[in-house]
Amino acid sequence: MFIRITADGEVDGDALSESIASLIGVFNSVPQFITNDDWQIEIMENDEEDDDLPQGWFVDCSPSDEVSWGAVSTVAEGVAKLLAEHGGANPKAQLVGDEG
Repeated sequence: MFIRITADGEVDGDALSESIASLIGVFNSVPQFITNDDWQIEIMENDEEDDDLPQGWFVDCSPSDEVSWGAVSTVAEGVAKLLAEHGGANPKAQLVGDEG
């Protein structure tokens, strides 16, 4: 399972990535994919209408099994706040089950 946080609008993706990396304590990451022992976070923009993914910006946050639900909630709230701070409108979070 993972948390998907979505937002509409124009987002500065590089600045968002840097802020999320700082939030979870990662200092060496690529802009769209942030990872450490506890988290795998992917930042994406989708502008395709015929895609199964939501339109706009979305951030998929996949915690390891060792991360508490309290920490998951804190990071999800932090990512939603950062999306808004970097230009995203109407950030929303949802729990998504594993595919397969």
